[in-house]
Amino acid sequence: MSSQKLKFTEKELRYISLFQEYTGTTVKDCIEDESLLVFVVDRGELGQAVGKRGLKAKELSNIFQKRLKIIEYSDDAAAFIANALKPANVRQVKVLEKDGGVKIAVAELDPNDKGMTIGKGGKNINLIRQLVKRHHGIEKIVIQ
Repeated sequence: MSSQKLKFTEKELRYISLFQEYTGTTVKDCIEDESLLVFVVDRGELGQAVGKRGLKAKELSNIFQKRLKIIEYSDDAAAFIANALKPANVRQVKVLEKDGGVKIAVAELDPNDKGMTIGKGGKNINLIRQLVKRHHGIEKIVIQ
């Protein structure tokens, strides 16, 4: 469910273009913050995007001068969230609909992975929330 037509900055469009050209994959979304670039690639294209032993991802990280996070898209909201939370060990993701049709997701993680998943000042989880809202209309992700 692509709830809205995504709008990208000129810079994000350049990142997407270079990423697609370099990896031969289809980018569905891209979000940037100071030190991190997050790409969402079509289902089944994650391996191709990352490259053998992560080589393409490392090379692109050097080119962009940013850390990269590459997420495989899924039409299934729970699977998409689990993909977005990797490399954390995700035990399960439940998508619940609250009163008024507000959707929230509850993700159960290995306790050792919570800090890395949330990130400094909640930075990582905020980027993931942004993507999940854009693609699946889920307002909130609760990490347990």
